[in-house]
Amino acid sequence: DNEYELPGLDVTISKQDVAGKEIPHATLKLTSLDGYDLSGVSVVQRTNGKPMDFVLSDNNTAISFDTIENDWAIIIGLRAGKYDLEETVTPEAFLKADKITIELHRDGTFTDNGGTIWVQGSPLIMIDKADPTWGGPKLPPTGEETSITSIAGVVCIALCAFTLTGLGVYRAKKKREEA
Repeated sequence: DNEYELPGLDVTISKQDVAGKEIPHATLKLTSLDGYDLSGVSVVQRTNGKPMDFVLSDNNTAISFDTIENDWAIIIGLRAGKYDLEETVTPEAFLKADKITIELHRDGTFTDNGGTIWVQGSPLIMIDKADPTWGGPKLPPTGEETSITSIAGVVCIALCAFTLTGLGVYRAKKKREEA
């Protein structure tokens, strides 16, 4: 029944906001629902293959790792079976993502709890929504506020346009006088 052979199967994980930007500093936990020993797996960065730190659970059936900025994580050396991927630490300004259950197949494909089929190498995307109650810095709504800087910018542009127009009229008049 066990057709698992090293190096095993890989799962690529991308932690994103709703706009598709990678979210750093989230802690993700992958747990084997079949009770497999995960002590032989490794976690690496997709772009350069550098190892990422991870923590193995006391019973060796789960690993936890932190997401990094602008990169995906690849978990290498998994067995075919069922796994839960959950967010245990959510970055500031975001809401905790829903847990994803995947079934990893021997051919490297996997299905998520929604029935979507993923091929090996494509990222399993976990999305965090923005926390509407977050009290961090707020950006002014575009176009709803005016400031001295924006007024000064408009005045400068208008002055430049008038100057260039005046220069064009002056040159045209000068050419007519010379002719």
